[in-house]
Amino acid sequence: MGIELREDGTLEVVDEGIVDIFDDDMLHKPRAVVTTKVKDEYIVYNNRKDLFFTTNEVGYHILNHITDCTFQELLDIVLPSFDGDHTEIIASIRKHVGLLASIGIIDVERLEQLREDSLKNPKKAKEVKS
Repeated sequence: MGIELREDGTLEVVDEGIVDIFDDDMLHKPRAVVTTKVKDEYIVYNNRKDLFFTTNEVGYHILNHITDCTFQELLDIVLPSFDGDHTEIIASIRKHVGLLASIGIIDVERLEQLREDSLKNPKKAKEVKS
């Protein structure tokens, strides 16, 4: 997944290589990422990358609820807010979260990475359990 600069100076999101998101992945929105609504636009700013862009209402809703939770926990929070086929909505949210992870807006930790860290560093394991 990447962002390409077009000849006209605009950015294009390339759909290849989006981060796969699994139900037990830990999601974290860094403090450097700020979301706000200005009139009818939803703005996302990442000051560690000096990057800002607009998103839709779904993206805004997702970003406002990513607070050190698993993807499944995120779904439990946001899914009731959306009408329609839940299978399609979950796939859309999964892709959107993968895109955000691909461009560095959110951080994703795999459960197996956390387990590996806990075996290497028992002190960190206690912190993860807390």
